[in-house]
Amino acid sequence: MKSLSMADLAQAAGVGKATVSLALRNDPRIRESTRRRIQALAKKMGYRTNPMVALVMGQLRSSSNTKFRGSFALIGLQVTKSLAEQNHTFRSLLRGFENRATTLGYQVDHFWADDPLLQGNPKLPDVLQARGIQGVAFLGLPSKGTLPSWTESIISHQVSVVLGTRPSSPAIHCSSNDQYTTSFDAVHQLHALGKKRPALVLSHAIDSLLAGRFSAAFLQSQISTGEPLHKIAERIWWFQPGDQSSFLEWFAQTKPDSLLTTHLEIAPWLKNAKTPPPALAHLDWDPSMTGWAGMNQNNETVGANAVDLLSSHLMRGEHGLPLSAKVLQVESQWVEGASLNPKVFFSQKTSSS
Repeated sequence: MKSLSMADLAQAAGVGKATVSLALRNDPRIRESTRRRIQALAKKMGYRTNPMVALVMGQLRSSSNTKFRGSFALIGLQVTKSLAEQNHTFRSLLRGFENRATTLGYQVDHFWADDPLLQGNPKLPDVLQARGIQGVAFLGLPSKGTLPSWTESIISHQVSVVLGTRPSSPAIHCSSNDQYTTSFDAVHQLHALGKKRPALVLSHAIDSLLAGRFSAAFLQSQISTGEPLHKIAERIWWFQPGDQSSFLEWFAQTKPDSLLTTHLEIAPWLKNAKTPPPALAHLDWDPSMTGWAGMNQNNETVGANAVDLLSSHLMRGEHGLPLSAKVLQVESQWVEGASLNPKVFFSQKTSSS
């Protein structure tokens, strides 16, 4: 049986092939009512995009001067513009997202947490439509890891993705670092350096948002040593800002020879310890962390992958909540640093951010 071609679909819809091609990619240059009519007709007739043709066309488009293809919205659920500029993780995620979007011909409209439109305003979907937004990326999930209820009217119609953190609900596409493997591999890197008693200093809120992936991997990575699980668990300290005295008390009791953390504040605290400080490594390493070793989570790649998720589903005309959500995970790389040598690292000026 002859497969359905774009020309067949164009004839059935009473439009040209170019109109069909743009409509299936949800291009805003085509009237929305026409786009929806052609997309519905394609679904009814069983039209499927030829993946090889899509690949070749994508290569042709990327090799020529990039033309404007539409707009994406970047919505900071718990992230203000100032926080996005200050926090190294958010900066990297945004840089990767924006660079890939620009390369593919999309502009990015930003909506920050302190924007009145994000306070459950029912007009937000209308604003997105008026601006020709074709896909939405959410950044900075609330502590429970769920999207706010006011986003339902957006994700039910838009192509959507969560950036950086896998949501617990609803089930929508996500691009993130593989946090479990990040923590697991970091412990093994310390073991390879002869560190037999690594510890973990982490905010309970961060670990809960990640469904316990950091702490679970920390425990699992050391079970093979034969050390009782409860003893390994004693080397986890739940970080509280400014609680230096409790930290130093815990450090004196547990006596770890190395320490994994997401908090740079730990380094200056350790200068006040009564015993020699341990080797240090950061679980979300960034080039701005002078002297630190740790795991580079490749957050720019995470951001770029989010754009690829949006654009690929737009190409196929797939909108709204997916039947099966995709999760793209990026692995981390270990980065050596002076912090693995406490005598050298702590003789230098220690900074925090």
